[in-house]
Amino acid sequence: MKTSEVDPDLYKCKAISLADDETVLHGYYSYHSSGSHNDHSILVDEYDDEIGRVYANMYEINPYTICRNTGIKIKNDYLYEFDLVLYRNGLSKSELGYVDFDDFQKSYVLRTSLNYTSYKELRLFDLEKVGNIVLSHDDYKRMQKYSDEREVNHTPQPKVECRSTQRLNKLAKQFIPRN
Repeated sequence: MKTSEVDPDLYKCKAISLADDETVLHGYYSYHSSGSHNDHSILVDEYDDEIGRVYANMYEINPYTICRNTGIKIKNDYLYEFDLVLYRNGLSKSELGYVDFDDFQKSYVLRTSLNYTSYKELRLFDLEKVGNIVLSHDDYKRMQKYSDEREVNHTPQPKVECRSTQRLNKLAKQFIPRN
């Protein structure tokens, strides 16, 4: 692909169809509002063997299951928002995480737990896609179990206070009644 060409797959997303609540659709997101009805759809390119042509079809989707393309490729396959991935942290064993957009960082990050908001930078790890926590209930349960196990073994770091906070706390202790 030339540098001036744009990969149309970059603008695709995936979501669950409203028709059967199981089918995962890949395509271009479309939103249309008319009065009290909001229509969230995905435009999917499909190939028809009989006529030998590609045509577009619109499918209504569940808007809470939309996963945006991150633009990051792993083994010639794009990584999507909420994809469940295995990553290797240094020489340790593979760990589980999921892709999420961090509003503060303004970029996609690797979340390491569903129970707290810590993150790691995606570009620092070799990733392997294993599922999606929004599109598969089994993948969500797998990530939740992993998060719960990590939380049990997690030891919080002690809070380090700056000198001014230490001084204020020392002064405040003078006014706390003693038993």
